[in-house]
Amino acid sequence: MILADIIILIFRHSHSGCDRDKLLSIAKSVGVAIGKLHDAEIVHGDLTTSNLMIKATVDGELTSEVMLIDFGLG
Repeated sequence: MILADIIILIFRHSHSGCDRDKLLSIAKSVGVAIGKLHDAEIVHGDLTTSNLMIKATVDGELTSEVMLIDFGLG
């Protein structure tokens, strides 16, 4: 997955008027999450934008908190 793909996905699916700084913060969070996996010698077997969840507030505004799902281990 390329970081630009993440930013494009977030931009297309955001109805909260997400600004550039927020998008970059989310992209950085994804990079940090991938780095932590690799530090633990875990490789995500199916890393695509559809396996990325971004936490939103009750009002629907995106946060910078991300979760990687579906590691393709099965």
